[in-house]
Amino acid sequence: MLSGGLIVHLCLILLATLFGFLTTNWYFAGTWICLNLSLLLFNALPVGITDGAKIWELLQQPENTKYAYLMLRHSAQTLLAPQEYDLKDFIMSVDEDVRGSFAESVQTLQGLVFILDDNIELAKQQLQSVLEKTDNPMSKTSSQLYLLQVALMEGDNKKAEEYASIRGVKSFLSIKTADMQVIQAWYQFKVRKDVVQTHKAMKIARQKMNSSRMLRDEKIYYQNWLAELEKEMLEGTEDETRNF
Repeated sequence: MLSGGLIVHLCLILLATLFGFLTTNWYFAGTWICLNLSLLLFNALPVGITDGAKIWELLQQPENTKYAYLMLRHSAQTLLAPQEYDLKDFIMSVDEDVRGSFAESVQTLQGLVFILDDNIELAKQQLQSVLEKTDNPMSKTSSQLYLLQVALMEGDNKKAEEYASIRGVKSFLSIKTADMQVIQAWYQFKVRKDVVQTHKAMKIARQKMNSSRMLRDEKIYYQNWLAELEKEMLEGTEDETRNF
């Protein structure tokens, strides 16, 4: 499954080559070949978050196959029928000495499950543990993002600002999905004190909620967290009106 993307690029290169021979239009065929060859080589490199890196990890650490399978099941479920399962259905225990992006992904999702269950201290410990031991950029950014969420829940604005200023976390917060925009809304409201941007993020979150690919418990959590923010903003407006 991990080699699927590489195989697609290879097939497109072969098709473009065949097209070139049949039509003698090598300008189009050559462009297509070069594009897919560059993508194939990039994804095959065993560095960062590429498919090649994941394949290399499993070759070096075959014991991580069970975590890879679990993460692939999780990804497939979010695409096919997210409301039939909870996030906690895709969690398993991970030994402390296990390394690798797949195991770290499971541990990061475990941290999020702790957040969903309101076990904030356990969530913080879990995410900090991943952050301290990983050298994978995706694991690092995901942990920082959920630690931002923890900081917002604890009212630690300084720590929230620290995490939100990280480039990778900024990129996540700009994604127009329901969960990211709920976190963005709370950040704008609690830390930045920017009502306009808070309303903007809330509007996007409401619009995206019904089409969200979040699993069942994730969706319920972020719906409730959004409703909590709406209530808090409404109460703040009423207090200002009474004072006026």
